Amino acid sequence: MAITIFGKRIYRLDSVPSTQDALKEQFLVGAPIGSIAVAAEQSLGRGRRGRAWDSPAGKGLWTSVLVAPSGSEELASWTPLWVAVVVKKVLESIAAESNGGFKDEIFLKWPNDLILREKKLGGILAENVIDSRNRKAILVGLGINLTQSEDDFLPHLRNRAISLWQAVGETYLPELVLERIIFKLEELYYLLNPIDADSIRAEWIRSAWGWNQMLRVYSGGQSYEGKFTELGPFGELGLKKFGSDVVYLASTDGIQRVDET
Repeated sequence: MAITIFGKRIYRLDSVPSTQDALKEQFLVGAPIGSIAVAAEQSLGRGRRGRAWDSPAGKGLWTSVLVAPSGSEELASWTPLWVAVVVKKVLESIAAESNGGFKDEIFLKWPNDLILREKKLGGILAENVIDSRNRKAILVGLGINLTQSEDDFLPHLRNRAISLWQAVGETYLPELVLERIIFKLEELYYLLNPIDADSIRAEWIRSAWGWNQMLRVYSGGQSYEGKFTELGPFGELGLKKFGSDVVYLASTDGIQRVDET
């Protein structure tokens, strides 16, 4: 497949505070859509809502990509869900090629955690950016745990995080994984040009963590309980409460199954 958008310009970095910040700086001075920043290590990697993301040197893929969906601007919120679908497909295909095979499924936990064996394999962070020429884009940050052993994770993460090496028993080079992701981004970019919310929704739901299960969602200082049955028109989490009402939530401070408490 010919690469026309993604990865034609890649900024390869050693140690940076954040690939999001590094790529944003490049965007503001003219980096084209599809540009990618990838770092061996992030000292201040971050996840959603300003949470820290542990990004040790050489242990994972720490990268950001510039994306510019077309169509209705209000549907751009589907972009990180689209990236999650892309990454899931890539990681499962890579793992399936391992010597021992790979029978697990990677699930997508709303809004965009990659979950394997009920532990976090990776995460996605999306940020809107605009430059002085009024160019608009979305910075999508991606962190994937590739080669960590249990001892490589910080103590408070060992029961909550997992690497591909722990699941498969093989070492995966970040550059190899990035190359596969670039090709899959290219292959499925038609879903963002223009934004095809229905197709992204259908793809995402196929691997949704907690789908049709009772969840407790914390958002805006409140907790909500209901069955996870829908994604809203802009990718919101839809909880069906008792009766027929559905509550749509556009952000979350935490999600758990009701039977886990």
